[in-house]
Amino acid sequence: MQKLCTIAWAGTAALLWGVYLFLLPLFAMWKISFMWFSLKAFQVITYFYPGLTPTFGGAFLGLFYGIICGAICGWLFATIHNLILKFLK
Repeated sequence: MQKLCTIAWAGTAALLWGVYLFLLPLFAMWKISFMWFSLKAFQVITYFYPGLTPTFGGAFLGLFYGIICGAICGWLFATIHNLILKFLK
């Protein structure tokens, strides 16, 4: 198995989660409900991210939260994966 690049994983996860948390308040503001999104999903997410509201300001706050949380989680995932690989060798 191959090692993962922690910086690449952090950047990718930050981008994906940031865009998701940016769009979530906008969809809630416009009352759009489809596939993976509903107002209930937005209410659950707001429990974990204080200040996230269905406004344009909430969308940019969600982008900030998403970039930070995505980068941390992506980096942790790749680091733990690499540590497990090192342990198994």
